[in-house]
Amino acid sequence: YRYGDGGVGARYLDFSKATEEMVGEPLELETANLQLFADEESLYWAWSGTIRDTPILLRSDLDGKNRESLYEFPQGTAIALWDGGLASDGTALYFRYCRISDEPTVPDDYALVRLDPESQELETLTEWGDFGGDLQGVWQDKLLITRTTLAEDCPIEPVYDHYHVSNWEELSPWLTTSLCALDPVTGEEEVLYSCQGNWLDRRLTTDALWTMDEEHRLLCRPLGAAEDTVVTQLPETLYLQIVYTEDVLLYGEEAGKQWIYVYHLDDGTMARSPLRRWFGQEDQAIHVVAEAGPG
Repeated sequence: YRYGDGGVGARYLDFSKATEEMVGEPLELETANLQLFADEESLYWAWSGTIRDTPILLRSDLDGKNRESLYEFPQGTAIALWDGGLASDGTALYFRYCRISDEPTVPDDYALVRLDPESQELETLTEWGDFGGDLQGVWQDKLLITRTTLAEDCPIEPVYDHYHVSNWEELSPWLTTSLCALDPVTGEEEVLYSCQGNWLDRRLTTDALWTMDEEHRLLCRPLGAAEDTVVTQLPETLYLQIVYTEDVLLYGEEAGKQWIYVYHLDDGTMARSPLRRWFGQEDQAIHVVAEAGPG
């Protein structure tokens, strides 16, 4: 999207044709934090603004036409999609919802909700505690969420300031973050993976968790599995960056320059990308934004 005299709007990039075009009409919004999501049939436009604004959730055709409001949110709430995403089962929408606290020393309430646009029913599926969590994706008809919890024997009391916990570093040794699979029908929740701290220490893809261990081995753990699989031994000069459907992107330095390396999962070969960019008056490796398609 873009922000300026023309409002906040969405743009469609066609990588095969190297073209860019406006999608629908721009929205007149006070701030530019508009989030855009898509499925096979629709675009979803989500905006929360500031604590004084009322959230907006719209749906349109993929070309931006026939845009309509899906729900009238009350004042004092926010749809926290900037770091949690949006999921759909074809009928209902699932997202992170926030009820903003009236007192800075009392944390905001966050919950995973299900919205049925037809019946206008907003239902809470699960609530996150003071240490939060996110909606990460879907897997086997379940919602993938993270949940951070504090150990009961923690000797340090949480300190709350400006609606959130403020002494994260002190509490970190007693915090655990888990990746869970939540069944939206039954409400049952299964822990797939846990680690110390307040963030997930592995890269989550569609159906697996990825990491690099201290021996510089690339590890993959399929969701639902209890053990890691060693994919390959990597040179000590390379570090994991992004995992895509067919390739793993790594970065490293050679002759004083940073480079992008591509590891091909199908045949186990690896190559250095020759593509460069001029950024900040420096010759740097390219910055990969997304995977556009197979190959």
